[in-house]
Amino acid sequence: GNSAWSVKLDDGRTTEVRTVTVQAGQTAIVTLLEPAPPVPRNVRAGTPGADSVILNWDSVGTDIRYKVYYSNQNDASRAGALSNLVAGSYVNITGMTSGVTYYFWIASVQNGQESAKSPLVTVRTASITPQLDPSMANTYYNWGVEYYAKKEYDRAIAEFSEAIRIDPTYANAYNRRGWAYDDKGNYDRAIADYTEAIRLNPQESTYYNNRGIAYKNKGDYDQAIKDYTEAIRLNPRYDAAYNNRGSAYYNKGDYDRAIADYDEAIRINPDRTVYATNRGLAYRALGR
Repeated sequence: GNSAWSVKLDDGRTTEVRTVTVQAGQTAIVTLLEPAPPVPRNVRAGTPGADSVILNWDSVGTDIRYKVYYSNQNDASRAGALSNLVAGSYVNITGMTSGVTYYFWIASVQNGQESAKSPLVTVRTASITPQLDPSMANTYYNWGVEYYAKKEYDRAIAEFSEAIRIDPTYANAYNRRGWAYDDKGNYDRAIADYTEAIRLNPQESTYYNNRGIAYKNKGDYDQAIKDYTEAIRLNPRYDAAYNNRGSAYYNKGDYDRAIADYDEAIRINPDRTVYATNRGLAYRALGR
């Protein structure tokens, strides 16, 4: 009859021996089945790329190949395997999806026998940051200008915001978004945008003037005067800044200073009749 028993090998593995009982004059056949190779040890991952994963492990013997299982779920029973066995103790797997977590197991294969799977190794591929076309910032900025001209302030803000997302250093996009917030009556957000524009380009006088307008609209005339004064320092021929500072002095009741600023605005640009009108109001307030 047939019989079988297990045999412990020197390396700790277990194999099976089968025998066949025969009658006199017949040949007895004894088969020693090949044992499963050892489980791969010390499986580890290198630094992943956006579409690639490198795995290393310790070799567990000569003439052994390795099967790489992987899945995007932590379930070894549902893992697929690479189509080809790996001859060494290293594999670079490409064609992966960026920003995804993968689960890997390695099994040894020798003489048709496969070991149990190694302990799990988890790897997340690198995420890819989309490359933005800097020229598109100007496109969104121009759309914002068009919507602002139509008094569609919310749409203008959305376009300026997209320009800023593409180019966070776009000072004039902050400035023009500040215009839209100011016209919506959201003075604090307008001031924040003008402040950022100034941080990015502190030599641009119009940003100070515009922030001064937002402070004036908010009723903070002292801060408005400081910004108008800085605008004038950067551009001594800035007639609008003189006029605006004159209006801030007027609102504070300082009519003499208001008149002095209106005088300078008129001297620089006598064609702007509004400057003379404002000066006339200041004179009337003084009873002249």
